[in-house]
Amino acid sequence: MSFLYRSALVITRLPPYNDWAIRQDGAGAELQAHLEQDRRTVYLGPEVNDRPSLEALVEDLWQDIFKMELESWVQDPAAWPAPLTRDLFNEWFDVDLIDTVVDLVPEEPLTQAEIDAEDLDYALHHCGWCGLDLGPDGSRAVGFTLPNRELFAFFEGRVLHVPARDGEAIPGIMSRGGSEAAAAEQDLLFRACSSRCEKLIRKHVPRGLQRVQQQIERATRG
Repeated sequence: MSFLYRSALVITRLPPYNDWAIRQDGAGAELQAHLEQDRRTVYLGPEVNDRPSLEALVEDLWQDIFKMELESWVQDPAAWPAPLTRDLFNEWFDVDLIDTVVDLVPEEPLTQAEIDAEDLDYALHHCGWCGLDLGPDGSRAVGFTLPNRELFAFFEGRVLHVPARDGEAIPGIMSRGGSEAAAAEQDLLFRACSSRCEKLIRKHVPRGLQRVQQQIERATRG
């Protein structure tokens, strides 16, 4: 158990936000039911010592929260309501403050950066296909050129999990822009323990990349 020096702002989405989201998506009852079930998000802010500081904390953070809530649904700011005001924020969201935040599983990664670091370590030291723990020698790199590198920019320097077999995804590392690997059009790199695993990676990854690209394109359009 670990005490976190943070406060927690619990954001509850109110009907005006849900109505806006439904209009953007063009869906009906199914989406409305989803929004009613998934109504809240927790944002961690600076530690506070007294309850009356809620107003001051929201005043400092409401714009960031508002933009993140809108971006989680529609990434294009042109589709957002304008102008974004504090009064509109109050109409669309209810805010509650949790003074004490305790992490009951401190051994687990807490941030996206920590998860990314674990994923990178695994992808560097395990066979992408069979998961064998790779020693210092004998492994081989398997590189792919992405069909549209710009579309995958979010994953630069991170692990991209590519669906490849029986619904399972295998981890590949996307090279950073400007790196030697990127210059050589080795956009996505996997480690393989043997020629057999290399062949299987080369066989199954291209189709998996097509599926990932389609998912990203749908999310971008949404």
